[in-house]
Amino acid sequence: MEELRRDEVISLATDVSLGEVAHPSVQARGAGAEFLLGLASLTRPGTLLFAGTPGLATLLLIWHGSVPIAPLPAVSAIAAPMLGLAGANALDLARKGWLPRRFSRAQAFPLGILLLLCGAGAGIPLAMLSSRIGLSLGVGLAIIAVGYVATERGIRESVLGDVAVLLGMGPVLAIVAALGQHRALGEEAALVSVALGCLALATLRARRLRDLAARKPQSPVWLARWSIGALYVITFALVGYVAARPHGPHPALLIFIAFPEAVIAAHGALHAGPANARQQVMRATLGVALRATLALLVGLALNGAALLMLRSGGSLWHELTQGIFH
Repeated sequence: MEELRRDEVISLATDVSLGEVAHPSVQARGAGAEFLLGLASLTRPGTLLFAGTPGLATLLLIWHGSVPIAPLPAVSAIAAPMLGLAGANALDLARKGWLPRRFSRAQAFPLGILLLLCGAGAGIPLAMLSSRIGLSLGVGLAIIAVGYVATERGIRESVLGDVAVLLGMGPVLAIVAALGQHRALGEEAALVSVALGCLALATLRARRLRDLAARKPQSPVWLARWSIGALYVITFALVGYVAARPHGPHPALLIFIAFPEAVIAAHGALHAGPANARQQVMRATLGVALRATLALLVGLALNGAALLMLRSGGSLWHELTQGIFH
């Protein structure tokens, strides 16, 4: 039986997020594996990093300052938005009828609602420990997410929708995570969160470019094409600025591992004409997002571990277990 190689993991995650589960190793495992990956494709797992990364990156940057992390609100700040986005994705696909094999709307709708309720439940500890500002931001983000999913066009194709994605998948989640630790959002975390919001918006723009043949766009086609490259420039410039400063988290420069692929995706967006080419742009931008977010998180984690070692000179395992949590 063919197994997945390490270099195929992100590719498979991209395929599942696009509703495709045709990898030979999946087919070889039979109907059970196909059902599980079909279940995963309803939640678009590749997009869930957009919801979890801003909070996790903020927590890692707080940890860099030798501040112990309160575990319960930390887990809540990461799990709640990811579960909420998973539920919103399932409801969106159920509403459109774009369902994987072995699934019907009667199954997808309850699953989406259940995931939304789980996300709300996971956010309770964060809401109890954060300020009223954090609670208001969380509730507002949930309302916007439901409104975004419930409309075919409207907010999702307007400037307001773009602003909601950029802020909601970046600074808002970062602020809520920081407030859960009773901390203000620092400059580094703020800039990184804006970069992550731009990364999420670039993927959304590629999705619109992919769907141009199916409907008349409300915004000019050239705007969809050029904005992807511009958003990538902002993303890498902000993270590069934060990481390259004298006392900045230098390992965060690992995000530039995804830079060559981002150049290819931006170039493809400018020149893709046929529907198949635009589909490949969508796949490329999602792959960029997966590699960039994972590389950024690895870089921030390495920087935190190095700082712990330099401050104490003790064993890495002892410092990781004693220094991260209260």
